[in-house]
Amino acid sequence: MVLFKRKGVSYLSRPVISDDADDIWVIPQTEEVFTSYESYLQRMDWYKQKRFTCEVSGRSGLSYFDALRSEKAGSREVEQAFPEPLKSPVLRRVQFSTTSRIDNLVDEVFDDFKNDFYPGEIVTVVLDDGQRLNGRVRDKAKFAAALHADGTVKRKAFSRYFVRLVDRPDEEALVDDEHIVRDRKTFTKQMLRSFIKNCVHRESWNGAPWLVKQNVADELHIPTEVPAHLQHGYKLAERKAQRRAERQEALPPTLYAPAPGYAQMALVQPEQNGSYGALAPHLAPKFEAAPPPIKYPIDDMDVEPQRDGTHRPALNFVVESQIVDDSASADMIAGLEEPVVGILLEIWNTLNVYAQVLKLDSFTFDDFVDAMQFSSDEVECELFVEMHCAVLKKLPTPEPEYPAKRTRSSLNKVQFAEPTPAEDADGADDPEIKIHRAAEMLGEYGWIQRLRKRDFRNGGWELVMIGLLHQVAGRPRLTAVCNTILAHLAPLDAEPSIETAQLQYSTMDINLRAHALEIICQLFLETKAVKSFLEEKSNTMTYWRKVKIQHQRARKDAIAKLKNLQLERRLLAPTPEKSPSPMAELEEAAESVDADRTEDGDGSIPDSEEDEDKKEDRQQKGSKELQKTLKLIDKERDKVDEAEEKIMQVDEHLREADCHRTRVLGKDRFCNRYWWFERNAMPHAGHQDSSTHDAEYANGRVWVQGPDEMERVGYIDVAEDEKANYAHRFQMTPAERKKMEEGPTQLHSAQQWAFYDKADEIDMLIGWLDPRGLREMKLKKELTVQRDTIVKYIQNRHAFLAGRDESDEQAATFRKSTRAKAYVSEAARRCLRWENKLAVREDGHRHQDPPPAKKGRGRKAAVHADPEPVTTRRKARRRRLSEESVVLNRQGRPVTRQGSRYNF
Repeated sequence: MVLFKRKGVSYLSRPVISDDADDIWVIPQTEEVFTSYESYLQRMDWYKQKRFTCEVSGRSGLSYFDALRSEKAGSREVEQAFPEPLKSPVLRRVQFSTTSRIDNLVDEVFDDFKNDFYPGEIVTVVLDDGQRLNGRVRDKAKFAAALHADGTVKRKAFSRYFVRLVDRPDEEALVDDEHIVRDRKTFTKQMLRSFIKNCVHRESWNGAPWLVKQNVADELHIPTEVPAHLQHGYKLAERKAQRRAERQEALPPTLYAPAPGYAQMALVQPEQNGSYGALAPHLAPKFEAAPPPIKYPIDDMDVEPQRDGTHRPALNFVVESQIVDDSASADMIAGLEEPVVGILLEIWNTLNVYAQVLKLDSFTFDDFVDAMQFSSDEVECELFVEMHCAVLKKLPTPEPEYPAKRTRSSLNKVQFAEPTPAEDADGADDPEIKIHRAAEMLGEYGWIQRLRKRDFRNGGWELVMIGLLHQVAGRPRLTAVCNTILAHLAPLDAEPSIETAQLQYSTMDINLRAHALEIICQLFLETKAVKSFLEEKSNTMTYWRKVKIQHQRARKDAIAKLKNLQLERRLLAPTPEKSPSPMAELEEAAESVDADRTEDGDGSIPDSEEDEDKKEDRQQKGSKELQKTLKLIDKERDKVDEAEEKIMQVDEHLREADCHRTRVLGKDRFCNRYWWFERNAMPHAGHQDSSTHDAEYANGRVWVQGPDEMERVGYIDVAEDEKANYAHRFQMTPAERKKMEEGPTQLHSAQQWAFYDKADEIDMLIGWLDPRGLREMKLKKELTVQRDTIVKYIQNRHAFLAGRDESDEQAATFRKSTRAKAYVSEAARRCLRWENKLAVREDGHRHQDPPPAKKGRGRKAAVHADPEPVTTRRKARRRRLSEESVVLNRQGRPVTRQGSRYNF
């Protein structure tokens, strides 16, 4: 803006032209229009006077046109020289500032920004050894100051930056404020002054705020609505009211005019200006009420957006299509579709929560994913097979539970909600649309009979899965996915045999495997076993709540007794606790003074021996009572500690028994859900007697789920009128705010998932959350409470995976090739270490093995399911019993109670 006498040039308004044939004259630089040539010349003469000033450079004595050219050239130089990432934050800081002098304003802004950096800036990273590396700020997280209870600062506020190094494209540095600097040439006071003068202006009245120019504010989405208390009318009214109040204080008290009918009672006022009369009534000035302060917390989308350049920590993905940059992730699952991530998490959570019902050992999510990807013709993955067999066994009633009067119809009953004829699922009535051969593959030996007899070996469980999917395909919701799975398991170009089922299941990809396992898990959740388990857990939680109340009462009683004992200890203490015992020098000085008084004959009469004995007895008695009180205090403190420890143990039992639903940590401002699946219904590190307990983690990640459809429409993709209203308030739409505050990694639907698996990411996420919003206040509180536990098992996962990779590399170095064993990748070999010890411990065999043979009366049941030669079994039995020091008879059997002695 060109200045004339330190004020902006005021341009003439356009005249009204009634006839289009009239001649007009235009000044192109100002777009002013004149209807007479004389006024045009007069205005041009004024513009050519060298009395104008360039606002950007400060040069004066220029004509208007020279000042305008100088200003445009200076603006281009300032725009190009000033760092682009700093433009918006600096102008937001200057907007509505009431600092009068621009020099003081520049000093304030420079002090605020000299140690603050924003994403996109070119900076220099200073390493601990003094080495300097150039880089670009990729991400920023601000941490608020931590305060003690008395208000003193426990930890100062600080920031952390992710810097992508220029010379090392594959490396990033995580640095704090002390290890990052900015080039001095890119951010100086002179450059800052030029930039501010080029982009802001202010009105001429006293106390006017600095305002960003409208075109710049629209480009950078900076709010331009001036607050009420900074407007000229408000300031003017405030100053008038203040002057009026000062005048009223100098005048005598004001008497108001009497009401109608009481005019004769008005008091006569002293003469003023030669006249007498009543004073006019006083009218209080009218002020516009200031807007009421916002009472937080409010809805998260109504909170002022964060405009300091910070955004949510970058998310990590397991699906290749969601990864933003081209860098390959170690957690990426090849060929995985976006909706299947949630299915895998749901299946893993279900199998681990109901592990006791299924008699299935707990396992980590990494092993579960490896098992779902494992494929081999010669090596069997026990985890993959046991998951399917354990769930399938809970669906129908086992074979021994036949009714007493067997009929053909009673033998064919199965516990499914919606049984559907097999012919309806694959379209047997219309051969042209037949897409699989599942009905032909079942044969006479039906899948229900096979399932009742637990015939799972050699392709049996795969055939049961085909029959089950073929039956539930009649449900409209499952028809499409079941037909897709069956088209792969029972293709039209393959023989409908059990060998085909076994081979096709081993070659099925992870997406179809997840859908198939999800279907039987949903059927499992409808069974009576799950309902009974949930009722049992409800009773268990009721029991533990009662136990917790008892411990809380014990703690309360112990604390009350402790307070009384503390008061008693203060009364029994010989001296106040705040003042220490007298020093030896003071005691010696007191003794010397008493001795001097005795020698001079001025001393007091010494106490008798009886009085001294009584005094010693009182001291000893008081000291004994004090010691007794101290012992009681220690005892009560131990009771309080013991009660608190028991309460913590009960809380852990309640957490593991709370399996009715998976509890979410909370939602952020954009309705993304945050899950930590170990939060309830399962041990943090898996069951202690499981085969993978040495991993010391279960999932080890905080998962983030995108918003569902209703929340997305209600908060982000709003209607046009709501979008315009939101843009008027915050200079951006909800979708633009989501893009700005979430950064490059975003989730757009509930079928998209991501995760955090580093302690720094959890801390940065907690710092990013704004507690002024209702949703983020709850989420931040929950994350802060669970932070240490989450970080512990995140670190356990990283330590276990790092150690396992090292052991796998060492094993691969010394591996020798053999002809009989097939090659299995190291990633898939991880899941092969899992064993279902829980089923073996309780049932004596795995789920995929047939149940043991029926035992006769007086004979022990066989432990092994596979048939063995009699001689081999006898030798093994004799060897095992001999090792256990059991007395055997001639037939190799243990001696019974007859003919033996009791060993008490």
